[in-house]
Amino acid sequence: VSTQSTPITDINITITASEPISPEQKSTVIPSLPAGESLNIPLSFAIDSEAGSTLPTSLLIELFVTYTIPTGDTLTSKTQFLAPLTLVGSVVPVIKTGNFKVQIDTNKDPPALSDLFTELADHPDLTPNIITFQYSGGGDASILVSKNGGRYRVQASSFECLWLMTSELVRRLKTHFRRDTPGLRIDFNDPLPLEEYHAMIDNHFDARANLTKANDALATVAAQFRAIQKRLLVKFRDRTPMPIASFETLFETTYRQLYASAEAVDIAQTALQLSCNGLSCGTHLILLLTRYKHQDTFTLDDFDAFKNCLTPNVVPLCSSSGWEETVDAMLTHLLRTTLSKSAKETSAPTAPLAIMTDTVKLKKHLALVLDRIAKGGNVADKAASQHGSTSSPRGGAPSSPATKSSRGGKQAAPADVPVEVLEAKRPKAAPQQQHTEDFLRSEER
Repeated sequence: VSTQSTPITDINITITASEPISPEQKSTVIPSLPAGESLNIPLSFAIDSEAGSTLPTSLLIELFVTYTIPTGDTLTSKTQFLAPLTLVGSVVPVIKTGNFKVQIDTNKDPPALSDLFTELADHPDLTPNIITFQYSGGGDASILVSKNGGRYRVQASSFECLWLMTSELVRRLKTHFRRDTPGLRIDFNDPLPLEEYHAMIDNHFDARANLTKANDALATVAAQFRAIQKRLLVKFRDRTPMPIASFETLFETTYRQLYASAEAVDIAQTALQLSCNGLSCGTHLILLLTRYKHQDTFTLDDFDAFKNCLTPNVVPLCSSSGWEETVDAMLTHLLRTTLSKSAKETSAPTAPLAIMTDTVKLKKHLALVLDRIAKGGNVADKAASQHGSTSSPRGGAPSSPATKSSRGGKQAAPADVPVEVLEAKRPKAAPQQQHTEDFLRSEER
């Protein structure tokens, strides 16, 4: 952290990262920093030991800084960078088979993989045309480069394992060819893997239902256990107590049931966490493939609107407003507004949000939305997108300017107090990893 001409106080640095990446220190407090001085803060990251089989959904790490200037105003600053790929796994001997595959086509002759993954160029298991990466939580993904034409095949042991390596491949290709004219074009020409994605949706929905059943069973046994406790207290207060052998047996049996029910809830919660992680990775992949399959008619505004509906942020909830219900409501809204084909669809009544009994309707609505996108339908509201065209440009610098948080709710950017958060000292990163701008653009697309 550094200052220029004005001292700052009450500096609070907060670090966020996607699981299983975990900062060793999530927040740091610095009482004050005199004007013209700087302070280097080393940052350390590791894989969360409690993450289990969780796969990384992103390598992006964000730092937020809040501080106070002499006038008493509180300002904020933000920066972001990429964690090294080797933090979430390692290169292993080549695996040429995979249960799930996607193929990416480009208009450029493919470079050697050592030119794309320069930080791994000296690894003995990296070949010019094949790389296999094994995640720390289990599972693997391989990238195979075709010798004829700019085709790349990503294959993995599970559908969710495809996401990170596919996104890394796209990001690194864009970085590698960023100065070429004409520019790089990436296409996905195969049908979208909806069957595999539907299986992930069903798995997540079943995990929610199993957790609900486990919680209901635990509540029933807990109520029975409390009732037995009350009866035993009544027996103990009786001046002429009766034998409680039967109650003792019932008490022990119910206690064992209570313990087993609590374990079942814990197992169901873990299963739901893993299914949320898998569904998040799968949703990211479907969004990426949809973007490059229909890029001629699917604008960035359309992509942003579609991503807001088919959100990859999957929260482990088993309530009535879970991911399935929310996404289905958003897709239904698209079909009745920007993607509607007739006035009848636009005027159709909106059903109240209720817990689903199955995922048939959700998958049907998703297929309809994707079909209308394929036919050139516009997901974004053009009037709204033009109204919001004054927002910050896509793919800007990763560090946002310091903003003033005043009591009146206004924000201003003081020119005399720049604050920058410096990246942790670590081995020199590959050029591909230093282009956060390209990463952010590829993440949005």
